[in-house]
Amino acid sequence: MQNALEEFESWIERHRLHPYEDELKQARKFHNILKKTEAEDYTSKGNTRIGGLPDLPPDIDYPVNEDGYYNLLFQLNLSEIKVDKSPLPDSGILYLFQGDAQSGDYQLYFYDGPLENLNRKEPPEGMVNLNEEDNENPFKGVKATFGVMPYLDHGSEITEKIEALNPTAFDEICFPSRKYHSHILGDTVEGDSTGPYRLLKGFPSLYYDVLYDELGDGPEYQEQYNRLIAKAEKNIMGNDEALKAYSKRHLSELKRYHQEREIHLQSKDEALCLFGIESLDECEMCWNDAGFVYLFMLRSDLENRDFSNFHAFIWSS
Repeated sequence: MQNALEEFESWIERHRLHPYEDELKQARKFHNILKKTEAEDYTSKGNTRIGGLPDLPPDIDYPVNEDGYYNLLFQLNLSEIKVDKSPLPDSGILYLFQGDAQSGDYQLYFYDGPLENLNRKEPPEGMVNLNEEDNENPFKGVKATFGVMPYLDHGSEITEKIEALNPTAFDEICFPSRKYHSHILGDTVEGDSTGPYRLLKGFPSLYYDVLYDELGDGPEYQEQYNRLIAKAEKNIMGNDEALKAYSKRHLSELKRYHQEREIHLQSKDEALCLFGIESLDECEMCWNDAGFVYLFMLRSDLENRDFSNFHAFIWSS
């Protein structure tokens, strides 16, 4: 944190923003990031790592399916991550593997035990990479450490003032430009967790629906809800079997979400973006147009150390 405070002070000094110092310090926020340091040499076990090969305990095999092997996206030693009021366990290692990137296939594992039980594991011989179109071998590995980055929210009164006064200073410190880093417990680039929340709570067909939740039970919400119900019922009466099957699920989930809506309005912020992993040339990771892989979980699952319910996906502009 001290380095982040010094970075912010240096930014003020560099751009001669002392007349606004008090306002800026009141508005500043901090972004928890993963900083890549150097190529992984595997001299340590269980360290925080992006890409490369995993250090796994005996009871976790290198993940594969019938078509090939998965790729390690990250291995995070949670004891190295220092975030205030974090819902993450304060010990253990979290592993995220990616299968076929286009089909959204991921595996998540959690281990909390002695590091001496870990051994570096490689993909089984003779198996192909599930992402062989982009990578013949597993991603290259880099060591990573935890860091803190200061920022200002785009759109606040003081940032609008700084943007007008000094666009260069604004570009250096404002969000969302500073979201383009691998991060821990931060926002996605778009800053919306509604879709992941619904999926994790058992409403996958509502992932992309725009429901006017914030409008209460007013006419606009009711009109939209009735329109979605009518559309689903119409599709169920059609001849497209795939559309009929989807619409039946959609109709059921719409009605259930509507019945439980007050509960979800109160808990919709429970879906947390645990990690965002940026495209990294050093690891030969690139998702679409230099995108991210995001990992979401529910706060309640984290508190119970239940890592079975998660949602990982690629975001790209």
